[in-house]
Amino acid sequence: MQEIIKKYYQIREEIFSLTYAGWVLNFDHETNAPEGSLDTYSKAYESIYRLVYEKSYSPERLDLLKKIFQSDDSLIDEDLRCEVSKCLEDYEQTLAIPKEELIAYNVLLTKSESIWAQARQKSDFSIFEGCLQTIIDTKRKFLNYLAKPNLSGYDIYLDAYEKGLTTKDYDHFFDLIKKELVPFILKKVHNFKNVDHLFTKKTYPVAQQAQFSNYLAKVLGYDLTRGEIRQSVHPFTSGITSKDTRITTRFLPHNFESNIFSTMHEMGHAIFEQQINPAFDGTILHSVTNMALHESQSRFLENIIGRGQSFWIAHYPQLIKVFKNLKSISMEDFLTYINTPKLSKIRIEADEFTYPLHVLVRYEIEKVIFSTDIKASQLPKLWNDLYLKYLGVEITNDQEGILQDIHWAGGSFGYFPTYALGSAFASQFYQALAREIDVEKALKENNYSIISKWLKEHIHQFGASKNSKEIILGACGENFNPQYYLDYLKGKFH
Repeated sequence: MQEIIKKYYQIREEIFSLTYAGWVLNFDHETNAPEGSLDTYSKAYESIYRLVYEKSYSPERLDLLKKIFQSDDSLIDEDLRCEVSKCLEDYEQTLAIPKEELIAYNVLLTKSESIWAQARQKSDFSIFEGCLQTIIDTKRKFLNYLAKPNLSGYDIYLDAYEKGLTTKDYDHFFDLIKKELVPFILKKVHNFKNVDHLFTKKTYPVAQQAQFSNYLAKVLGYDLTRGEIRQSVHPFTSGITSKDTRITTRFLPHNFESNIFSTMHEMGHAIFEQQINPAFDGTILHSVTNMALHESQSRFLENIIGRGQSFWIAHYPQLIKVFKNLKSISMEDFLTYINTPKLSKIRIEADEFTYPLHVLVRYEIEKVIFSTDIKASQLPKLWNDLYLKYLGVEITNDQEGILQDIHWAGGSFGYFPTYALGSAFASQFYQALAREIDVEKALKENNYSIISKWLKEHIHQFGASKNSKEIILGACGENFNPQYYLDYLKGKFH
């Protein structure tokens, strides 16, 4: 068994090295690669992907995985057994799709995000429409390959991003949102003091926004020796090992808070990745696919911490030191500005009160995509109709409408619902954390490290070795309860 495990480790290392090379290439392409390099990049990525595929799904590796899985040798510890089990599950799912179809789909995705970016820049959905239709057609076709007696249709993609959850679970969750939150939002949203004019007429230089982003990295514990902050059209986190987890942000000259909260959101993801047990580096156990859990960490940092008074008691002095044109504005007005609910059009700039409604729109569209034969050309109208229905706003162009998110360009159907669920997880984690630590005192004293340590101990370190249900139960001492989220929002905005 020792020789079998040794050989398995050797192949695993080879796969990781190739995967890492492809990942670095992809990150460069998505951030600062020249526009004219797209075809060269796509060909290079296809070559790397083929090598990874051949090594990952070879008969030799499958044989090693089965032998390890079936053995009760003492050399096989709990983590290795969990890793092998997940690899076999991945093996089954991936090989269900014909090899050339899967490769062609992944090559398509190397180009689709660039096409989306061009369409978004010009606010012209027609540029992206054909590409999106091909992605949708492919994802619909893949459902036929991936279907199981107990899992089919859109549920397959929901399950891929949060194991064990289906439309039944999400429908129940969003029904609570519609029943308890929507009437509350519509009643309260117009009753808040509006101080936008104090902030939106100013200009915030990119250099100052970048300076404050680096300050946030320092105080929140995002290790820039194992990560970096780049600029992109749509902020994202990309991590493949605890030693290399990178984020992007964006800089809008008249909207400094967009940079602050997108940066904090991505740092929530990145700190999670950096705090995963380093023994899991290079293995499937580092690849957390429970995205509601992942989103809970980004939403926790962005909203529960980042929009709270205690955090800014410690950091508002630095904010007005960097952004000198804010010196005459009180912290009270700043807190009002970043927390005032608005019926807005852009998801990533939405307040946490109305945010789940933005996710609800996308969830309902995805359900329609995978339960009907709706065409990509019909999606902008459906999008606009749902925004009018749930948020009462009229979408006037594609950039502020269906082109605002990159997810569908990456084939990430089933991801959006995890954002809202992650916010609910975050509220429950906060309550568990507050039972052990005086959170507000720690924040006022600029001691986020004690909070980060708790998150590492109870959530981050486990990576993919535990599922969301196990982690919630372990950290909170109870199963998931969405009432914490509803109470948090109603309490904050009462």
